[in-house]
Amino acid sequence: MVGTQGKELESFPNDGARRGLMKALQTQVSDRNSLIEEYQDFVEGLVSRFIRVMGLPVRHREDFIAAGFLGLVEAAGLFDAARGSDFRSYAYLRIRGAVIDHVRTACDLSGYAYRMLKALEAAQEIRERSLEEQVAKPSTRRPKRRGALDA
Repeated sequence: MVGTQGKELESFPNDGARRGLMKALQTQVSDRNSLIEEYQDFVEGLVSRFIRVMGLPVRHREDFIAAGFLGLVEAAGLFDAARGSDFRSYAYLRIRGAVIDHVRTACDLSGYAYRMLKALEAAQEIRERSLEEQVAKPSTRRPKRRGALDA
């Protein structure tokens, strides 16, 4: 890509057009870098939330943050404000996807086995909650009436 840009610059007929293109490229890179700097805390906050919500191991937090930053860099490079969306929403999807991709590649399980494991964990959690609710509820059954024959 860099080589292609250099050839494009050489094919411009005058120095003014070349300088204009270089200035536009520098502005684009500067805008991207400022977005990355501005959203660093956003990445760390999202990773902390993903760890809590998805049950990811805390000991790999730095790896997840690194993956999130890769997603942020990708989002900053590909974002087009002319499409009408805000950067925060766009970046969220890219960061989340990068963290999930990292989890998948770091895991020894196949995608199917991982989804099955998560489904079983969710089913177990639902079952445990149901049992806890049953234990916590007082019995709604009426006590048996004792008749003369029961005594």
